[in-house]
Amino acid sequence: MNNIIQISVNRIDGKSVDLNNKENRETIEKYVLPIIEKNVGWDTEFVEIESLWELDKKRLQNTINATLGADDKCKCWIYLKDGEPAGLFQARVDGNIMSGYGIVLRPDLQGRKTGI
Repeated sequence: MNNIIQISVNRIDGKSVDLNNKENRETIEKYVLPIIEKNVGWDTEFVEIESLWELDKKRLQNTINATLGADDKCKCWIYLKDGEPAGLFQARVDGNIMSGYGIVLRPDLQGRKTGI
């Protein structure tokens, strides 16, 4: 089963993703990490699920903010392929205008004809 879901995160003062928030951590682990882990194409080859929360806090914050957006106007959708996170689409949404797009696929799906 393939579908698209929107995820949301709590932010600090409407800006940076709150990495101390339990729900944020669960969302990141479940939907975001499977896509960005060891992903050279997204410049997150250093990210590993087992050691994510041990990374330098500033580097981790920059990585998550780059992936999920820098403020609360950024929205994020996850494409699920067979129930597993396969792709991430992030955009800044201001009214009906979308800008600042970011799209990333799981590393094993990059460079292949997947239909995504």
